[in-house]
Amino acid sequence: MKNPALFLIALVCFLSALAVPAPSTAEGSQKAKAKAADKKASKKAGKTRKMTQKEKVAAGRALYMANGCADCHYIESAAPESGCVDGEPLDGIGSRRSRKFVEEHLADPEEHVSKNYKVFSSEPNMMPHPNLSKEEVALITDYLFSLPAETSKNQ
Repeated sequence: MKNPALFLIALVCFLSALAVPAPSTAEGSQKAKAKAADKKASKKAGKTRKMTQKEKVAAGRALYMANGCADCHYIESAAPESGCVDGEPLDGIGSRRSRKFVEEHLADPEEHVSKNYKVFSSEPNMMPHPNLSKEEVALITDYLFSLPAETSKNQ
């Protein structure tokens, strides 16, 4: 193990996730309904008019939260809703990665890590595969690129 502190953080996060009770069917149903409503609103907004950048960022944030990204990634500007710090800190991601890089990673994390293994650590990729649509990937990327460029965590 190259970094025992990182392993310990990951282990604590993993164990704390196991301690969280599974959502009730009503809670899970509410999340599914909210996600479906966001999707429907996004599609409807796309047909009647283009979404503003502010709307894209808000929709991307909702998708980021609904898909569990905050369970591992830390965003200092959204600290109360950020979980563990296992994944790359995302504040200022737009100043460190290209939009194409982020979109490819969101679309297929495993494939992207194998193509760009030198960019990532030797740790295995633990990102889930939520099967995001191209539109969802673009909206999450809009949200990530709206985050402040510099924070105390990624300077």
